[in-house]
Amino acid sequence: MNLLYQLASRSVALVLVTITLVTTVFIIIWFLLPHPPKTLKIVTGFPDGLYAQFAQHLKIELAKHKITLQIRNTGDCVDD
Repeated sequence: MNLLYQLASRSVALVLVTITLVTTVFIIIWFLLPHPPKTLKIVTGFPDGLYAQFAQHLKIELAKHKITLQIRNTGDCVDD
């Protein structure tokens, strides 16, 4: 009976130490890694072109996630 109690308490202690270690590592990584940017910039071609339309749709989708997309229209591919 005493041996069973010792084995069970060692297992519980090992599980608690493992959970504490994993939680600590996760918290440290969470604060050390940089977060993704909240503002993005994209350059498109002509304002009425396909890339500009795609950028407008992308801006709407990113706004749902509180990310700002700045769209810059250019005249042609040389300006890009």
